[in-house]
Amino acid sequence: GGGGGGAGVGRRGRQVVQLKCFFCFQPHKHHYVVYCYDTATQLWILFDDDKVQVVGRTYQEAADKCSAGGFMPHVFFYEREPSIQGHGQGQARPAPNSTLGSPAARPGAGSNGAAAAP
Repeated sequence: GGGGGGAGVGRRGRQVVQLKCFFCFQPHKHHYVVYCYDTATQLWILFDDDKVQVVGRTYQEAADKCSAGGFMPHVFFYEREPSIQGHGQGQARPAPNSTLGSPAARPGAGSNGAAAAP
């Protein structure tokens, strides 16, 4: 099950990180789009050239929209979070499951929190 507002929170060393956005690529059309999580509205938003579209409240909705369009995720951007009340120092809230793979704690994440998709 999901949790954590749908943006996906995971453990990265002793830091808690939250997925903020991810880029997707459509190889046959050579086209990129980006999905970003707006913490103020708690919504995932799709940016596709001059089109901006609300996708949903959960990472899973954004991931499903990405894969349904023949896109593949390539880069995930995370933000370090301060200690979350009710969750001990360095402990993460549960991350969502996804057919694209969980965005939380992606192996190979660099010090800036971004990791290339496999």
